[in-house]
Amino acid sequence: SGAKTTTLDFEDEAGYQAQARDFARRRGLYHLSLVAAGMEAEVLRRWAGIAEKREQVAKLWERASVALGFAIERERRVAYNEERTETLSTGIPSDGKYLVPPTTTFSRSVAEDARLAQLSSERWKEREAIVHPVLAKIYRDPDGALSALNALASDAAIEPCKLAEDLGLAPDRLGRLRGSELVVDGRAARDERTAATVALSELLPLARAHATEFRRNAERFGIREQQRRAHMALSVPALSKTAMARLVEIEAVRKQGGDDAYRTAFAFAVEDRLLIQEVKAVNEALTARFGWSAFTAKADVIAERNMSERMPEDLAPERREKLTRLFAVIRRFAEEQHLAERQDRSKIVAGASVELGKGTFAVLPMLAPVTEFKTTVDEEARERALAAPHYAHHRAALVETATRVWRDPADAIGKIEDLIVKGFAAERIAAAVTNDPAAYGALRGSDRIMDKLLAVGRERKGALQAVPEAASRICSLGASYASALDAETRSITEERRRMAVAIPGLSPAAEDALKRLAAQIKNKDGKLDVAAGSLDPHIAREFAKVSRALDERFGRNAILRGETDVINRVSPAQRRAFEAMRDRLTILQQAVR
Repeated sequence: SGAKTTTLDFEDEAGYQAQARDFARRRGLYHLSLVAAGMEAEVLRRWAGIAEKREQVAKLWERASVALGFAIERERRVAYNEERTETLSTGIPSDGKYLVPPTTTFSRSVAEDARLAQLSSERWKEREAIVHPVLAKIYRDPDGALSALNALASDAAIEPCKLAEDLGLAPDRLGRLRGSELVVDGRAARDERTAATVALSELLPLARAHATEFRRNAERFGIREQQRRAHMALSVPALSKTAMARLVEIEAVRKQGGDDAYRTAFAFAVEDRLLIQEVKAVNEALTARFGWSAFTAKADVIAERNMSERMPEDLAPERREKLTRLFAVIRRFAEEQHLAERQDRSKIVAGASVELGKGTFAVLPMLAPVTEFKTTVDEEARERALAAPHYAHHRAALVETATRVWRDPADAIGKIEDLIVKGFAAERIAAAVTNDPAAYGALRGSDRIMDKLLAVGRERKGALQAVPEAASRICSLGASYASALDAETRSITEERRRMAVAIPGLSPAAEDALKRLAAQIKNKDGKLDVAAGSLDPHIAREFAKVSRALDERFGRNAILRGETDVINRVSPAQRRAFEAMRDRLTILQQAVR
């Protein structure tokens, strides 16, 4: 109607609604409201469909999870039942080649493993405990900031000073800072950011010291990692089934009857010489790989670390536990044998390996072959070549000449030696020194025009005149190293070939015959040639076989002549046993000759 109205003009709600609909119809708003209502209904319908689909997916996933859980539980029950049936003797495969195989390939580089070892060391954790409270003042996630700081501090490409400088310019490299600089976040957030910025000045010297400490210890951890890998290249041979069963029996006696019962069972067990030889062979291998106190009651923190680090990386926890128990049993038996040998030297027995895959020998070797070494032939040959007398003579001559050429002759000679050891031809190195001697270090004196008539100018002139002599010395040094390396390589190869020869053992009858010969010589009541002539032919053949093996391993008549260097062809673990049997071996060769 066009007249102004108020809510008081309507008698009831129905009249007001009729007036509103009429107003909307005349201005086109009614149709718009219907469209909006339809859109709202469509959206609600679609949301209901999505919710229904979501419930269906949740039910399907629940069913799949239940089925997967049943499958996993079934596999666990099977694995558990299999574990329950295993014992110490069956849990450790005795028909394999090794109890612990040699490890020569690694998933990470030496530098990376050394870095991780340092980051997990106790000394580094002490430094982290110092840095962490400061990080907590600055960053919202101090643990994440500490991990980021460790990654930067252990990066060899980042200098400690550069690290501190970069953190000062961009502290958010380690994570989000506490507080905020925005006005809308309030005064408390701005005060927290100000406190974090102030604490940053405390963090920078700690970060620099953090990185400096890592660099200072990097070489030590690198050497330790190389030593670890050298020890892991040594294997622990497997025991025969007979030896394994005997050890299990003796250990069961100890658990039931205590130490006294164990010693009684041990006294019966050591009558089997083959068992002693096998156990001592494994014990010596354990000492070579893990250290003398590993798997014993005397193991300290370092021994525990070696036991953990020198196990194969892919070893399952269950097998690791079984091997640890077995090695403790072997160590206990070997310690008891060691005490018996100290009380009675006649009980000394050399350890010997079992021929893997074929069970036990009828007679184990008297001296086992040495086939595994911590260093390769090339590495040992390089060390010996650098220590050769003629090489040292030529090096001293080069040092004398280098003092007239370079300001730091030790550094220059170190660079030249590194190139020679890496295999570069000495003539090429000498030519490079002649063309540009300054590339190997700062030259003595000065080449400035104003210094030519002064002492430093004359010193530079003398240095340049001595360069041809230095080049000649380099050629001589390279030739000396090449000849020494070739000779030492052939010598070490021959030594290791000889050390790979096993000294065969004697049968019980031959052992008794050798003891009688030794007693006759000691009492001087009989002649050796007469006693040797009365030997049984079979025993004489055994003696001859052992004598030939001795000549092949130590050299012709080296045992008879009493040469002192024969001990070098025996592994360190067997040298004590070798010294104990050396007199008997001499008598054996005398009887054969």
